[in-house]
Amino acid sequence: MFPTLLPYSAFGLLVLRVVVGFVFLSHGWAKLKNPKAMAQGMGWSAAAIILLGFVEAASGLLLILGLLTQLAAILLALVMIGALYYKLVKWHKKFMGDGGWELDVALLAATIAIVLSGAGAWALDARVF
Repeated sequence: MFPTLLPYSAFGLLVLRVVVGFVFLSHGWAKLKNPKAMAQGMGWSAAAIILLGFVEAASGLLLILGLLTQLAAILLALVMIGALYYKLVKWHKKFMGDGGWELDVALLAATIAIVLSGAGAWALDARVF
């Protein structure tokens, strides 16, 4: 519909990567800062929360940098599938409100888009690989 915008697709991927990466980096960092409180809230061990926080934070940083982008996005997609499982099956959350799963499904869609599209031209992957 707007073919004149197609040359800017690399910028679009950059924006997507940076925003999604920042969301995961922030959420991962929060888990790493206070794993015991997070573990209580989720019913997990503190060690599992630390592992999850590390995966989220490291993968988020990799997305921001555009380094090992597709691998990072696959890991984050798996994290979001797990989050959706807990919210839908274990906790019976509604789509919106009080811990709803609307953000989880949006982040899953974004990570899948990154897996299928790659990092784009404005990424370290384009320079390294």
